[in-house]
Amino acid sequence: MLKWTRKTPHPVREDGDLLTCETLLPADTHTGEYHDNMSSEIFLKWVNEKLIPTFKAVYPGHPMCLVLDNAPYHHKRELG
Repeated sequence: MLKWTRKTPHPVREDGDLLTCETLLPADTHTGEYHDNMSSEIFLKWVNEKLIPTFKAVYPGHPMCLVLDNAPYHHKRELG
């Protein structure tokens, strides 16, 4: 599970998890380009475990419109 473990001013959910979409990712490359460290698996994990639950908690009953560019990690191709 993606977790934010530092103390922040974010409210805490009933289950004790922080109510935030903030996520820190360790860099696997040293190019200085964050796109080199992001994958579709990490992006989808963030969407499912952080963005959607936080949005639902902060804006219950409201729709979300997520606008993305065409970065490779914003879409995943399944081969097979």
